[in-house]
Amino acid sequence: MATNTRPNKRKSNYNLNQIINVICYKDVTNEFVEQITDLLGDSVIIRVNRYCNNIINVICPDETSYKECFNQLVQGSHGGKFILECFPSPAIFNPKPLALSHTTSSKTTHLKMLENIISKYILEDNISVEELYTNYSHNQFIIRISFEDQTIALKWHKILVKSI
Repeated sequence: MATNTRPNKRKSNYNLNQIINVICYKDVTNEFVEQITDLLGDSVIIRVNRYCNNIINVICPDETSYKECFNQLVQGSHGGKFILECFPSPAIFNPKPLALSHTTSSKTTHLKMLENIISKYILEDNISVEELYTNYSHNQFIIRISFEDQTIALKWHKILVKSI
């Protein structure tokens, strides 16, 4: 009788505190990965997330590199060619008292929601977001947004309810 010795969950070889998720509102292309690579250089590992192909994982070797890469991505996404395509975010979502969540099983709905959040509300309307997190788990696409200010959180709640 064979025994299953395989663990239920794959253990990551990387420190999640040193991974940046570059969240895109469309599937990632090779050209886009090359743009990120050109911006950050060879000191980091860059790969498309295997579960959610609209996320690029940037794996940094240490905390200093993480901070430098995060700053470069923020500047690049606001001044570079890919301004309307992505939003850099920590790989770990730190729950805050002021956080909103949206879940859907439809990838189309998920990507449309991300497009509205990133291109319209964050970039065009300049509505502040402390963290934006997305993932695919248990056949559901998840978006989480956190804020420091209650007024902004209430404004985002109205936006998300209206766009569903």
